[in-house]
Amino acid sequence: MSEQKMDFQKWQASAKFDSDDEASELAETYSRKLHILTFGLDRNGTKIISQLNGRIIFVEKDFQYEVGIDETWICSLKEAYNCSYATPIIKLTLNDILNFNEQLRENVLSTLWKKYQNDLKTIFENRYKAELKNMIAEELKTDFEEKLERLTKEKDDIENDLMPKMLEADLLVLTTPLYYFGMSAQLKTIVDRFYSRTGRLHGKKSILMATAYNRDEWTMSALVNHYDTLVRYMEWQDV
Repeated sequence: MSEQKMDFQKWQASAKFDSDDEASELAETYSRKLHILTFGLDRNGTKIISQLNGRIIFVEKDFQYEVGIDETWICSLKEAYNCSYATPIIKLTLNDILNFNEQLRENVLSTLWKKYQNDLKTIFENRYKAELKNMIAEELKTDFEEKLERLTKEKDDIENDLMPKMLEADLLVLTTPLYYFGMSAQLKTIVDRFYSRTGRLHGKKSILMATAYNRDEWTMSALVNHYDTLVRYMEWQDV
């Protein structure tokens, strides 16, 4: 390492940041000149540079081989005509940054947010959309599984409990509220399950019992017509 490069700890010790006027003046001078810079390659991919407030910053010639790509350093700056030259003092690692006091970390985060807020907002928005999409998909999957389980249970109840009793019965009573001039979905589900036992259900007696709010003569017409057609098809005897 070049002798011109100042060891950060020695520099910090030599500064003696106390109430002494001379040390305070030295600290203030250094604080104005020191900057935290991250370095990378220029557009041509030939030189390691950084930028500060739109100005290109080159590494001092004596230190060019000590600064690597994507490294972050505390540097002092020397102004030139249309650029600046950085003298690296100490390289910062992730641990160094994590060991900053709370105020320094907040300042770093605030600076990063101001610089990258549009990109970060896009990232957060996309992440939120992805999480929301996954949540909706999970809810739909759960809803589907619950409905499938319920339908399976209903099928099992019809197959295992109700159908054997209907096959043995002499009289079938179809009971339903009037739902938009038709039978309920529950009763319709049972009727739909007749398909594989139509022959064994033929010839039975049947009754339709339905309730409705309206007393008009035409209220039950559609339901009665449906029932009459079912009776005719199943060869039941309406009693």
